[in-house]
Amino acid sequence: MKWSFLHTRLILFAVILMGIGLTIRIFFPPYYNLRYLTAATDMTPYELFNTYTENPPYAHSLYTDKVILLEGTVAGRNDAFITMGSDMRIVKCVFRKSIYDHPNKLKIGDKVIIKGVCRGITLTEILLTHCIVISNQRGG
Repeated sequence: MKWSFLHTRLILFAVILMGIGLTIRIFFPPYYNLRYLTAATDMTPYELFNTYTENPPYAHSLYTDKVILLEGTVAGRNDAFITMGSDMRIVKCVFRKSIYDHPNKLKIGDKVIIKGVCRGITLTEILLTHCIVISNQRGG
């Protein structure tokens, strides 16, 4: 079979389409509606952090890109996220840009249950995205 200019164009077109699809997937990740998704596990920030530091490949396979419930105390807050844990064992919970899921109602010391998608560990923190507040009890 003779390799024609048409074959080259079709292959080039297919490669460009795959590149565009991959770019869209990277820069616009899927929307997670966590209210209806079941959590893979529920734990405290310390348990999650210890699992990632003791056995990173195992924790990565168990928790990364999975929905988890995290129960703990708010240690810090910002307009878009809260932190849980202490010292160098921090879990950052990033909220969606939604009026209903905004963390402004949370105060430092509140006991909360957060549902979010675990994105893995950096040097000093574990990142949860698309977070929503399941339960909030005011701290004393």
